[in-house]
Formats: sequence, structure tokens, C-alpha cells
Amino acid sequence: MAKPTPVVPHNFGEKYFDSKHHSNIEVVLKDGKKIKVNSMIMAVNSPYLEEMIEKKNLKTIEMDEFDAAVCKRFLKSLYTGDFGTLDKDIFRQASKLSYTFQVTWIQQKCLEYFSTLMNAAPNKVSVDDDEKFLMEEAIAAKAFDKDGKYLNALAQKKTSIMCNQEILRMAKMLGDLKTLPLDQLDFFIRLANKSNRYAPNQQINCRTHSNNEYIPKEYSTIIVEKVTAHLEKQEKMDAKTRYVLGNLDFSGITSKFNKNQGYQDSFKAAASKLFQSLLNLKEISNDDMKMTLKHYMSLGN
Repeated sequence: MAKPTPVVPHNFGEKYFDSKHHSNIEVVLKDGKKIKVNSMIMAVNSPYLEEMIEKKNLKTIEMDEFDAAVCKRFLKSLYTGDFGTLDKDIFRQASKLSYTFQVTWIQQKCLEYFSTLMNAAPNKVSVDDDEKFLMEEAIAAKAFDKDGKYLNALAQKKTSIMCNQEILRMAKMLGDLKTLPLDQLDFFIRLANKSNRYAPNQQINCRTHSNNEYIPKEYSTIIVEKVTAHLEKQEKMDAKTRYVLGNLDFSGITSKFNKNQGYQDSFKAAASKLFQSLLNLKEISNDDMKMTLKHYMSLGN
């Protein structure tokens, strides 16, 4: 598939941006200001706007949920074919604008920027900030990145760079399961499941923070450990625990680890503790018991 490129020649029509004489659509910005744009230039860049213009005779575009400065830059780029340099401060706004209005070449630019940060050398000074940024942006992108491009890219990369800092970072981001928003929990489950497709060719040793032993772990194991710790404070299975059990791909994870004994042992040990905690609950429904036993059996027990 060909890489999306700007649909207008470089700097095409730049002098007509916000022109009173060559614009027939009004854009309402967050700061209350309005910009005039040309329907043809909007339509040729954006299939979404093209449909709205042709079928609904669109005359006004509401962009008041986005930062006004980023909107102006976005709109001007549709005239010039050049969005300029991306940075962390405007990335989420630019990405959401590109998906909302279906401007594929800006989507591609955002994905390339995301990939550049993701592929940064592990010893880069700003890697901790970059990793946190990538996680947060991939979570936020769930609302509009329906194809999961950011999640897929992150899942593929993360499986190959797991290390002690990465483990501790994810554990910290998961935090207390009781207060963790469901969309963030869902993101980490999807990340763990998608990581199954990108199993490492060899065992990656990761030093635990509690001692000097090297114990291999990955996302699935961390999630299971978090749920187990959460259950210690519960008398019955709650919605968060049920959500993890219903969505984490236990069988796929154990299959992934067939050639990696270290990962398999780590995950199985964590999962066994989880299932024991579940079976020790004071209250557990028949459906929850069936789901627990189904996953327990998938570990080969």
C-alpha cells in the first residue's frame, strides 16, 4: 500500500488561506475566533469533509474542542501540504484532528513521529519521559485510532525491549486496580494480548527490583500480579477482576511462551497464585467459577 502523501503541491494556495474572497466555509475555533477556508481544498484533503460539503452543504466547521493554534496549523497545512515539525505538546491534538477529519497524510506523519520516539535508543537520556508519553498517547488514541495503529506499533516494539525499568514503569502506571480507569486497564490488556503475536526469539532477562536475581517477566504477568494483589482486599469477584479474566488471552499467552521457559514459568506462577486467590473468595458465582477453571486448565494444570 502506497504511503499517504499530501494531496496538494507544496505551498499550493497558501496565500489564499483565510481569504475573504476565495473562502466559502467558516471554521469556529476554541478561542471564539473564526477562519474562512475554501471548500475545495478542504474536500480534496478530507473525505469526511468532502462528504459533508457535498451531501449536507456544509458551511460551518466546529473545531472548538481543539486548541486554536493547532487548528490553524492543521488547516493551513491543507493549503500548503506541509504540517511542519511535530512535538509532544501538540501531538495528541494533531493526531486526533487527522483522524477526525480523515487526513491520511497527517495521520502518517503522526505515526512516524510516534515511531521515532518509540525507536529511541534505550540509553537515551529522555527515554523514561518518552516511554510514559508513548503509553499515555496510545491510551488516549483508543478513542479515535480504531485500527489500533499506535497500539500495534507499541506492542511489537515493547516485546523486544522489555527490561527492568520497563517492568517497574508499567507496574506503576497500572497502580491500584480499584481506582484505575477502565480504558487504561483495557489498554494494558490489549497490549498484552497483541504482544502475543510478537514473541521474542530468545529469553530476555530482567532484574527484579527486590533482589539481584534475573527473572523474566512481561505485560501479562504484571497484570495478573496486580489483579492478585487487588483480590487480597476483596471478598468476592468484582467488575475489574472479571474484566481481566474475560479479556486477557491466557491460552494465547501460554502458547507464546512454549519456546521460552523463563517467561512461561513466570507467568504460570503468577497465574496460579491468581486462581488460588479466586478460589479462596468467600463469594463466587457459578459463571465466575467456570471462567476461572477454564483459564486455570488452559495453563496445563
